[in-house]
Amino acid sequence: MILDKANLQLNPPKCSFAKPEMDYLDHTVNHDGIKPLQENIDAIINLPEPTTAKQVHSFVQAANYYRTFIQDFGKIAAPLYKFTGKNAVFDQKRWGKKEKRAYDELKKKLTTSPLLLHFPDPNPESKFVLATDASGAGMGGILRQITPDGTKVIKYLSKKFNPAQQKYSTTEKECIAIHFCVKQLKPYLWSHEFTVETDHCPLCNFHRKASNNSRVDRWSLDLSEYDITEIKYKKGRCHCDADLLSRYPYMQEDSEEGQQDITTRRFKSTTKLAGQHQLSQVNAVTRSMTSLKNQVPTGDRDQKARIRTTKDHPAPSLLSTGWSQKVGSDIKSIELMDVRLAKIKEQQQNDKLIQEKIKQVNKNSAIPDLTIVDGILYKLVNRGGITKRKLPFIPTSTVQQILSLNHDHPLSGHFGTRRTFNKIKDEYYWPQMFDTVQDYVRSCEKCAKFNVKRTKSPGFLQPVPPPEGVFEVLHMDFWGPTPVPSVQENRYVLVFTDSLSKFVFAKALPTNTAKVAAETLMENVIIPHGTIKCLASDQGSHFNNELLRTITTLIGVKQSFSIPHHPQSNGQVERFNATFGAQLAKYQDGNINDWDEYLQAVVSAYNSGIHSTTGFTPYELAFGRKFVQPFGSTSTAITMSRPHDYFEKVKRFRIVANNAARFNIQQQQKTSKQRYDKGRKHSVFAVGDLLWVKVINQQSKLDARYEGPYTIIEKLSEVKYLVKYNDAQHQQVKHISDMIPLFQRQY
Repeated sequence: MILDKANLQLNPPKCSFAKPEMDYLDHTVNHDGIKPLQENIDAIINLPEPTTAKQVHSFVQAANYYRTFIQDFGKIAAPLYKFTGKNAVFDQKRWGKKEKRAYDELKKKLTTSPLLLHFPDPNPESKFVLATDASGAGMGGILRQITPDGTKVIKYLSKKFNPAQQKYSTTEKECIAIHFCVKQLKPYLWSHEFTVETDHCPLCNFHRKASNNSRVDRWSLDLSEYDITEIKYKKGRCHCDADLLSRYPYMQEDSEEGQQDITTRRFKSTTKLAGQHQLSQVNAVTRSMTSLKNQVPTGDRDQKARIRTTKDHPAPSLLSTGWSQKVGSDIKSIELMDVRLAKIKEQQQNDKLIQEKIKQVNKNSAIPDLTIVDGILYKLVNRGGITKRKLPFIPTSTVQQILSLNHDHPLSGHFGTRRTFNKIKDEYYWPQMFDTVQDYVRSCEKCAKFNVKRTKSPGFLQPVPPPEGVFEVLHMDFWGPTPVPSVQENRYVLVFTDSLSKFVFAKALPTNTAKVAAETLMENVIIPHGTIKCLASDQGSHFNNELLRTITTLIGVKQSFSIPHHPQSNGQVERFNATFGAQLAKYQDGNINDWDEYLQAVVSAYNSGIHSTTGFTPYELAFGRKFVQPFGSTSTAITMSRPHDYFEKVKRFRIVANNAARFNIQQQQKTSKQRYDKGRKHSVFAVGDLLWVKVINQQSKLDARYEGPYTIIEKLSEVKYLVKYNDAQHQQVKHISDMIPLFQRQY
């Protein structure tokens, strides 16, 4: 009667009456009072008695984290300290009643007040901290709260890995530990800001930035509904409490990899019937697992929530305009789009521009291309035929819905500008319709990240002017490794190419370390031929390192590095690598282990042949005389000239030859630039511009091709920019061909 007066109803199966004890909101209520639910502390209570010194050491380290809140901690833990030494030994003689009593006492202290909170502190300044960890056996976590009285524990968690999860990579294990703990602690963490602590640094930004791991991305998407302010990296030796729980999990593993939601996706669309836009809907049950149990999940409210259906809409048509998106375990539905004529009429009444046009038509019915039917303004459009089409004049407030329907919706396919425009041009009209569609499509984030670019990559060719003399600018690069070592154990070739003469130095080497690169540079180039002015290379660690940087600084050589993932920047040596690799392959035997025996012969043949760019042989430009073949015909007559005359002759030849070579190189560069730039765009960015950057190591065909957004920090050259990812502090240099602009959406 009382409930009826209060207009309340109870569901008897969900009610309990006259019970001595009950669990409510993660707490147990009985005649003794209120205490935390037993499962909150089971992870600590069920820790097995240690059998090794290492296990005791791990437990003491975990307890030591909370020693500030455990009175007489040192006195209680004293019997256990003998097992924490470097070479500590565990046996039954040393593990007696005193040690077991200390072990149990510490477990009791960890699961009772004042360390364990009965209720979370409601003060918004008391932030939650979730520490998680994973081991080979399972995963664990501890939810703490930073209160005015210090750090307090709210709940301990641990769970075993099933056989499938045990095969996960380290990153996946650490990530599923975060996912498991957050989901288990939803009553505490939902709608609250909290920090996650992990000892796996690669996960510090996984909730903000997509990775190349689909499983990690799925878990990240599932956690997007929570307000994770930061994922902090914590060194393993300081992460003992969560580490202990992950090594001794008490909850049994899942029988399958994980529960998968069954969701009902709703399609709602307009179809034109008898001149009217009708509203329709289709329900489709989708599964993200390859196999599902036939029975419908029943039981607790979380299981019931896994199936979502619609009750208030009729049977479907295949055309659709709405789409429910599954974000994690929850479904966030896009607002159902209603573009019926009645809705368009309502929106037209609220649009000032259209109302002015309606007034003009009412005053002068002879206004061409506009007409009013049933209070709706139409545009008469000629689409190539004699008869004009009558299209509803769409108000600005409805444009975004129509564009989303005909571009973003799964039945629209995220296609390009022309296909989207052709789809709607005979159904609707608004001013500058094509431009609006173009702006909408190019500002689509998914299209920018996943579309394949069918045009030439942007950025004009930027030729590097040839130096004034030989051995001023050298390009350096490693070639290799070969599939198997040679007889001399060589697998790499270090190549140096002179920028003007194209003369090549090459040496076969067993490794490609920084030390080997520095030694070869000094012994084979600098000492025999003198110091150069500039050394160009890629940004590999064997070139971009402290050792080589110190050496080049001491001898006055400037180091220049190519743009990452853009080998064209070091094209001089890259071109020769492609040439001599094919030549060596022609001479090697069937065992491919004698290629280094022919290396110097191939290099000599290259240096003594006329280069197509300079018009001279590299040897002739480098040393001022023609190369004499070892087995060629020689003249028996010897002409002796005075030393001074010979010097003047060589000097004049070097000047003429170098100038001719520079002119030929410049002409070739001009021709190459005209050919390269033809049909290519050159994007220009300013500091502060937002952009998408190409993903270099794309793992699968379904991965995004671009990531971001990135921000321009500095313009380094016409084609080189310093950029920064918006959610991180890491900066990197990118070539213009790897960047596309980010367009802000206007609707």
